[in-house]
Amino acid sequence: MEQKERQFEDLFEFAPDAIIMVDVQDNIALVNQRAENMFRYSRHELIGRPVETLIPEKLHELHTDLREHYAAHRTHETKVNSDPNLRGRRKDGSEFPIEVNLGPMETERGPMVAASVRDNTDRNRLENQLRHSLKMETVGQLAGGVAHDFNNLLTVINATTELLMDKVAQDASVQNDLSTILRAGEQAATLTRQLLALSRQQVLNPVIVDLNSVLKEMEPMLQRLIGENIVVKFRPSTDPVTVRVDRTQIDQVLLNLAINSRDAMPDGGTIIIETANVMLDEILVSNRPDLKAGPHVVVSISDTGCGMDEATRRKIFEPFFTTKEQGKGTGLGLSTVYGIVQQSGGGTSVYSEPGKGTTIKVFLPRVSLENTDGGAKHEIAVTGSETILVIEDELEIRQVAQIMLQRRGYRVLTADSGAAAVRVLNTYDGNVDLVLSDVVMPGGSGPETMRKIRSMHPGIKVLYMSGYAADLIARHGLDEDSRNFLAKPFTLAELSRAVRTTIDN
Repeated sequence: MEQKERQFEDLFEFAPDAIIMVDVQDNIALVNQRAENMFRYSRHELIGRPVETLIPEKLHELHTDLREHYAAHRTHETKVNSDPNLRGRRKDGSEFPIEVNLGPMETERGPMVAASVRDNTDRNRLENQLRHSLKMETVGQLAGGVAHDFNNLLTVINATTELLMDKVAQDASVQNDLSTILRAGEQAATLTRQLLALSRQQVLNPVIVDLNSVLKEMEPMLQRLIGENIVVKFRPSTDPVTVRVDRTQIDQVLLNLAINSRDAMPDGGTIIIETANVMLDEILVSNRPDLKAGPHVVVSISDTGCGMDEATRRKIFEPFFTTKEQGKGTGLGLSTVYGIVQQSGGGTSVYSEPGKGTTIKVFLPRVSLENTDGGAKHEIAVTGSETILVIEDELEIRQVAQIMLQRRGYRVLTADSGAAAVRVLNTYDGNVDLVLSDVVMPGGSGPETMRKIRSMHPGIKVLYMSGYAADLIARHGLDEDSRNFLAKPFTLAELSRAVRTTIDN
């Protein structure tokens, strides 16, 4: 009998959940070690006190209702955490979400209720992260489809505008009008890139960079952008902080974070941008599925602005969420940051209090400088005389690509499908040096078409183009030629460089 009692005492004392025994007067009669740790009281402080001691005052009425419901159904164990607002209160007054199970128990001191209490803080955090990920995935699927359609339209608009500017180079008035159209087209292209970035589906071109060098290059632009009424302080790490990222995208991250800080200080203030090398251990990342243990670089951007409350802080990375006046913000700035950082293998954290400013930290995996590609960059010729086959199902894009390439001296053949491309190659007498192909086409994708072409013309080079998101492109088999890729919309200069590089390599 004594052995069974000791076993029960051990089970009670070392149970993973807090266990609280409550007598018929609703006073605490007994608690275990986990209850002491969870609520931060010693058992001597708790025994004899009302159980409401461990419940926030605003929830006393809810607790009374739950207790009465239990009293009417106390013949079996009852879970009482059906209300998501059920919370516990620690000795210091802080609150936390709890799950409670009640069960009747007969003791030498009379009937009691055994309450098993579980701290749901970590579970709620993980559930919120999962909900956020699912929301981002849903928005991303929508954004990817919209961005593709926009990118096809913008390819035609921007490229045709460039071609017209070449034709009317001597007419300053028309040039100005066309420049306005082109700037608007470029802004629209930036918006589609943001739509893809927030959903982590942007096509990235990662290179190894030292973020200290990146910030040094961006410093003059950031100073101009932020304005004279805000002091910007750069505090770079004394050691290199090297990461593998898409250079354009990391610029976008830093720019968006700086703008966010600026907008939080309409009357002026201070922005501090810092870099550091840190080591994230397993314990630190245990509740952060977006981060892995190991060496990281952290970029911190702090401001002395208005700060945020907890409700706002939880929403700042959601697409289209903004605290700005209508018409003054798209709500894509910080969600774009979130998407780019996630796609780059990193994570973010936010600390903010109303009236005390905000600090946003970006964590990115650190890489060695030894992996940096050496050698000086050389200028790439943008003209040629080779023969190029353009495969594109959209007539307007096919025509504008043909004109752009002909302007650069190339001989151009065209086809509106994979089957048509095979026929063109089989009937053409000369050599085709390069295939410029869309990735996603009705009747057969670009990679499928290239497999057929290479079975008859082995070794022919290919440059893919697409306005789709990266994951959709990957599903169409873009693998060994993935480096030869041109994202829509593209400029004449971008097309020329990509074509020349692919042919020469």
